[in-house]
Amino acid sequence: MEIKRLTPIVKVTQDCNLGCVYCYTHPDADRQTKMNYETLENIIVKVAEHNKEFNRTRIIWHGGEPLLVGLDFYKKAIEIQNKIDNHRFRNEMQTNGTLLSNEFLDFFEENQFNIGFSLDGIEETHNINRLYKNGKSSFEKTLRMINEVKRRKIGGGVICVLNKITLERINEIYDFMKSNEIHCQFNVQLPSGRARERLDLGITPTEYGKAMAGLFDLWFYDSRKPLIDINPLSDIVYSLGTRRNKRIIPEFPIECIFRNKCAFYFIAFNPSGDVYPCGRSTGDPKLLLGNIKKDSLEKIFQSEIKQIFLRRSLDGIESCKSCEYYNICNSGCPEFSYAFEADYLKKDPFCAGYKIMFRHIERAIKKELEVQ
Repeated sequence: MEIKRLTPIVKVTQDCNLGCVYCYTHPDADRQTKMNYETLENIIVKVAEHNKEFNRTRIIWHGGEPLLVGLDFYKKAIEIQNKIDNHRFRNEMQTNGTLLSNEFLDFFEENQFNIGFSLDGIEETHNINRLYKNGKSSFEKTLRMINEVKRRKIGGGVICVLNKITLERINEIYDFMKSNEIHCQFNVQLPSGRARERLDLGITPTEYGKAMAGLFDLWFYDSRKPLIDINPLSDIVYSLGTRRNKRIIPEFPIECIFRNKCAFYFIAFNPSGDVYPCGRSTGDPKLLLGNIKKDSLEKIFQSEIKQIFLRRSLDGIESCKSCEYYNICNSGCPEFSYAFEADYLKKDPFCAGYKIMFRHIERAIKKELEVQ
């Protein structure tokens, strides 16, 4: 099985300056270690070598909170990238935004980083889910940095976690995102890491499906300018057209939980260089694939867990193949299966919710086309 152009998810630290109630970082993850330059260079050089026939690599800088490693770390990353001839890099970062400064922003703007944020909707919901460790609000600083990044045109989209808190205020959250011209992606809370202590905040597949169907109506029938992207809804509309007609674009950046053969395109690294199938699994000793400082990528790809992950991406789940939405869902997310069932080869437990969402969206599109 040939691995395609790799996108590394690089967790430069598992530490964070916030104390989010649903943090999925594994309890065994090392929160003290920050990635050193040797590990950084191994990742960039080995992944670029793997991707040499494509002449480009996309890197997602992640955490914990990736700004905790300081600006010099990213200057070193750019220095390493610039030494690799005939290869282009696209640098993206997912941050809570509270540590951003003009110095960081000037550097990211100069080097064309794309900065994404975590913001749980309106101030009230955000401040239940995402406080500083001392209990203070992080909302104002995060929103201010989102607006500054948008002004500089280096990103500014957000991820909002969908749980019981945000679900109850989802209409207000949409209005907030719309009025602030913020592109938003909704990710469901997983029972991993600290979230295992707050299972009461988790939502059911039916709650998810109905919430996303309602959100779709708010978004799809909203003619106010400017338009904003709401994912996974934007990607599903696209996918219903292309994949229904079997015009599959493997590298189209569709929402990762429905991405076609994600195991062939993504791999994750923790601060010590340990390698995992996905950013959601870093730190779990059962899912360790190897270490980038001592193992080749070829050896890592041959590890037992990676092969299981690849088999899930290649073959899908047999019971899913008769589903009318199989070409859109692709059996859902392996990490969801593992988080809920401890097995990559189980069906995504949110299947019923996805079907509610897909059917609602498809009916709405067909009705709209009939009217026209």
